[in-house]
Amino acid sequence: MFFTRSLPLRYLLLGLTLSGLLPLAALTAVSIYTARQAQQAEVQRATLDLARAVASAVEADLSASIGVLQGLASSNDLDQRDFAGFHREMQRVTLARPDLRQISVSDVGGRVILRSNAPADAAPVTPVEPNSLARARDTGKPVVGSLVKGRLGEYAYPVRVPVTKAGGLTYVLTAAVVPRSLVDILERQNRPDDWVIAVLDAQGTRLARSRDHDSTVGSSPSPSLAGLLSSNLSLEGVGITKATEGDRVVTAFVRMPLHGWTVVIGAPLSLLQATSTSTLTLYALGVGGSLLVAIPLALALSRRIRRDIQLVIDRADKIGSDAAEKPAEPTIAELATLMRQVDQANDRVREALDAAERASSAKDQFMAVLGHELRNPLAPISSVLTLLDAKAGDTLGRERQILRRQVAHMTRLVDDLLDVSRLVEGKVSLNLELVELGQLVGHAVESFCEHETGAQVQGPAPSEAIWVDADPVRLTQVITNLLINAFRHGNGLPIRVSLHRREAIAELVIEDQGDGMTPQTLARIFEPFYQARTKPGTLGLGLAIVQSIVERHGGNVRASSAGLGQGSTFVVGLPLHFDPA
Repeated sequence: MFFTRSLPLRYLLLGLTLSGLLPLAALTAVSIYTARQAQQAEVQRATLDLARAVASAVEADLSASIGVLQGLASSNDLDQRDFAGFHREMQRVTLARPDLRQISVSDVGGRVILRSNAPADAAPVTPVEPNSLARARDTGKPVVGSLVKGRLGEYAYPVRVPVTKAGGLTYVLTAAVVPRSLVDILERQNRPDDWVIAVLDAQGTRLARSRDHDSTVGSSPSPSLAGLLSSNLSLEGVGITKATEGDRVVTAFVRMPLHGWTVVIGAPLSLLQATSTSTLTLYALGVGGSLLVAIPLALALSRRIRRDIQLVIDRADKIGSDAAEKPAEPTIAELATLMRQVDQANDRVREALDAAERASSAKDQFMAVLGHELRNPLAPISSVLTLLDAKAGDTLGRERQILRRQVAHMTRLVDDLLDVSRLVEGKVSLNLELVELGQLVGHAVESFCEHETGAQVQGPAPSEAIWVDADPVRLTQVITNLLINAFRHGNGLPIRVSLHRREAIAELVIEDQGDGMTPQTLARIFEPFYQARTKPGTLGLGLAIVQSIVERHGGNVRASSAGLGQGSTFVVGLPLHFDPA
């Protein structure tokens, strides 16, 4: 009884919604997802906060090293070029700071002229990492260079401070700092044991790492971490990468823009997978049980809705047809109302189609009658002009010539009207015969040039014979109409005519260099009575006649143009004749 009554669609949809526990399952899933997102946000926040804290500590350590060199830069011994005394000062500083392996002095030329771990009178040497030395010399500001391996095989990074006296650069002080102090900073951080902290220099080389520092110092980060840093150029960010040990970790990074270093924190990905297995199992069982109940009922309801909708679709597909059979009535109230509206629309469409058909038939009859009635007086007018030519001699010759030209133009317009009416009524029969297309086109071009004074037509060039089965009279009409169209819109420029053979098709191409056409015009150019631009004395039937005649020959015609003012091209394709005889 429930499935046979006509019910509103909203009741069926309400029953489908309430047929199971899908909303509850969705709510549970959203809750679990929200909790996971919140936990993920918390892990990202914690890692990012730790990265910021470590970055601040590293910045402070670098500032301390820079401060030591700036203190040395104010030494009187250096001002008085007492290198022996300044050498002793450098040695005292290196003894007080174990992380400073060496302090050196470079001149403006880049040579290292004084080293704390070498005699004061030792010969100058070249710097180990010249790029940062050049930056400090050029900018006049403290610079922290990249990690390098020294002459004794120990890793260190240079901290360089330029010394300026009297407004000019005199020396660059450099401290070779081993990254052990950075490791101490990392180990002092309050963090879980399974979190990893690393510091990278401006080149992406590891300076320090909280886990396995000795075996990883000087190495490059994992490819996934390098990809994260290269794809995110922000000062800080978070992503998922794979650690050096192969574990997937939540990675937060903070860049230190002053020196180009980066602090990276890695937290185990398992922190994002904290949802217990038992909760997920209960969720899966609940959703599964709900679906076992909901799916059969939902399928039954959906089949009923789909059946009724399909009835309306089938009826809508037949709008405008003469189908007399009565379709089945939908059992859903709204769809039954929609079906009645479709039936009423079908009745209105049928009435409109019948009215349009009657109007089209009346128009075609009117055009045929009009063409015949207009043509009847043209023949005697032409005959009288011929008699006047014979009797009057040179009297009023120019006037008679104008009359004859206008009679010929009117005859062409009337012939177009008659041709359109005959083509529409299917009364045009083709007298097919074997035609050599090149010869036919040549004759048509000659006749056109004789009739249209001032027309310039190039081609077609002589080529191999191209044979087609065609009505020569009608095909000549096609060529003439295309030439007339090209002449009217060609602005007096030459018209190019060419013939081509493309596989089983003969192509006639007529190109002008005149008005051109827009895409909107190209879409309607072959419609009867359509005119792209108003031209006096035209009905807009020539191209429609061309298309009808060509299609009756089993061919096709197409038009193209690059745009207004860039000319137009018409291509007529006709099937080739392959009879060897």
